[in-house]
Amino acid sequence: MLLKQEFLDLKRMISSEKLTDALQEWDQPNEILTVLNRGVKKSLNQTDKEDSTRDGLDTALCSVDIKNRAALYSGANRPI
Repeated sequence: MLLKQEFLDLKRMISSEKLTDALQEWDQPNEILTVLNRGVKKSLNQTDKEDSTRDGLDTALCSVDIKNRAALYSGANRPI
């Protein structure tokens, strides 16, 4: 059985890989977080069933368009 620290390290590695994949496909923060969430859930064999683990991510992404002076924010369990 994984210890808590080992599980967190594993989750970080999975998240890093899935974030890299999402960034190659998408450019909007909400799309990136959706793909990241799906990838992490799939890697951890999580389902939407009630008895499934709920070890998700608390993260936020922001993209900044300097030319148009606009920012887009999306947060998973991280409101503005």
